[in-house]
Amino acid sequence: MKIALVTAYPPSKGSLNEYGFHFANALMASPEVSSLNIIADKVEDTSSDPSYVQRIWEFNRAGNVLAIDRALDALKPDAVIFNLQFASFGNARVPAALGLKPLI
Repeated sequence: MKIALVTAYPPSKGSLNEYGFHFANALMASPEVSSLNIIADKVEDTSSDPSYVQRIWEFNRAGNVLAIDRALDALKPDAVIFNLQFASFGNARVPAALGLKPLI
């Protein structure tokens, strides 16, 4: 199964980033998962990112919903897992709510 995981991911300072790391490792260890792509938050230094991490979204950016949708359309995963909380995409109401739009 091809899985896309939308999460904050280290070295991000975003909430749930360490959980996202451990969750991704557990998914990759599963024999049912043939590929995993991580749709993560942007950070300044991406030199240590593995090839399956795509830094797509930014904290407090209203356009996150479009960026995530485009990435998922390109990947065509069998399943999408969202590892987030309401404040994952921002501390202002509009970006926080719009980041949750792909769940609808």
